[in-house]
Amino acid sequence: MSKHLEKNILAWHKKNGWFDGTSKRSKMALDIQWNLKQEGYKLNTIKLLKELDKRLELKMDKENTWININEMPLWAEAILEIEGLVNEEVSKLKKADNAKMAALLTNSLTVIKRGY
Repeated sequence: MSKHLEKNILAWHKKNGWFDGTSKRSKMALDIQWNLKQEGYKLNTIKLLKELDKRLELKMDKENTWININEMPLWAEAILEIEGLVNEEVSKLKKADNAKMAALLTNSLTVIKRGY
């Protein structure tokens, strides 16, 4: 193995300190590496490491787009938060003598809370 390649592999592992071989992300990286090998990439090459980074980032982005439902607030909690924000904005609008927009926001919140 060339010194340059060895340096790149060590840099990759240093940059990706999360890689321990057992975490979910580590297992994803190992799966991607296996797939790359099946596609004809030579192991421990700079080209493979760059492709691994690219595919891992894409896969992690897809993983992060799915939100755990247990982390989401209940509908009632979400409405209370929105209502608080709307009331704050309505107060600012009334102080700025913009009663028309304040009424529009209040009515919009009423429609949202009613559900139709």
